Parts: sequence; structure tokens; C-alpha cells
Amino acid sequence: MSLEFAYLSALTRVEFWVRSGDVAELTGEGVSLTFAVVSPPPTTDLVDTTWELDTIIHGETASGAIGGTDTAQLSLDVEGRITGSTGCRTFVGEFIETGGTITITNFALEGICGGDFLSQDNAIVSVLEGEVTVTVDGQHLTLMAAGGEGLRYTAS
Repeated sequence: MSLEFAYLSALTRVEFWVRSGDVAELTGEGVSLTFAVVSPPPTTDLVDTTWELDTIIHGETASGAIGGTDTAQLSLDVEGRITGSTGCRTFVGEFIETGGTITITNFALEGICGGDFLSQDNAIVSVLEGEVTVTVDGQHLTLMAAGGEGLRYTAS
């Protein structure tokens, strides 16, 4: 509480402010407060984990992934490689991480897909081809593409 009191007291003495890029400085008699934009924490905890697909997101709706012996999986490593499976095809590629998003490049698929797995395969491929927003919440990884399409994985 003493820190909060000191902060609020300092704010009442501010007479001038200056902004330079992502930094704002507030000054007054006996007070100088500096504020800077803080980058989101790196998503390094998402690498070197095998993630299993559990949910496909289509805007406001979600559907469960197809399970079985060929579970859709995803792995990202510290070298910037992405590997995985859609449940019927395997994929490889590279990713570039930029604070909360990853851009997937050199994305290549191998195999043939059909039957029940086809719609899941299409959903996974459409999300992974390009830039996605990354959220890691506990044991869950969510990848969201522009347009509201997304994938939710659980750490295995």
C-alpha cells in the first residue's frame, strides 16, 4: 500500500510529460516517472513440447479433433523447425517467432488425406500456412489465424 500511495502522490505532482517513441516521461517538482511499452514475454515455453490437437475453432464455434491412432500433433523446436501431423498427413516447415505471433514458412505436406480426416486436414493446413497468433495457457496452446480460424492443442 505504501508503494501505491507513493505512486499516486507522484502523479499529483506531474507538471510536464514528453513522449519519445515507446517511452513516456512525466516530470514535476521532485518527481520523474518513466513508462515504456513492455514486449510480450517470449513464447519459448511452446518449443520442445509435443502438442496434440483437441479443438478446431471456426469463428464463434469449435469442434473436437478426430482422435485415434493417428492423432494430429505439432512440435516446434528451438532451431525454428515445425513438424507434425494433421492426422492423415505429415508436415514440416520453419517458423519465425515475433512476440506473440509465429510466421510459418517453407511449409510442406506429405501423404494423402481423405474420408473423415479431410476436413480436419484442411482446417489445420489453412491455419498453419502463414502468420498465427500464439497463446500458451497452462497446458494449452492456441494458434489463431486471421479470420477467426484456429487450433487448440494440449501438451502431451
